[in-house]
Amino acid sequence: MKRTYIAVTATVSVAIFAIVAYFLVFHFQNRYWRDLWQQPDKLMEIAGVKQGMVVGEAGAGRGYLTFKLLERVGDRGHVYANDIDEEALSAIQRRSQKEGVQN
Repeated sequence: MKRTYIAVTATVSVAIFAIVAYFLVFHFQNRYWRDLWQQPDKLMEIAGVKQGMVVGEAGAGRGYLTFKLLERVGDRGHVYANDIDEEALSAIQRRSQKEGVQN
């Protein structure tokens, strides 16, 4: 009886963990939730990012902040995105081409 209770408790705990993990991954990938979580506008304001600036982004990943920086610096500015993950940089390049980003 006691072993059954422990096994059921462990199974339920794993199931709850999986549901919570799925919720976090799914919702934080959603731009709205990610913006609430990471507050990119506040970050750029604190960093002093303005129109026309040249900005370097280390650890750009797949470009979440990169494209927000591009919007902030505008057509006269430039953003250099860097990451050790070549696949992530390729994703940024593909998105840039798709969206017609020149800077």
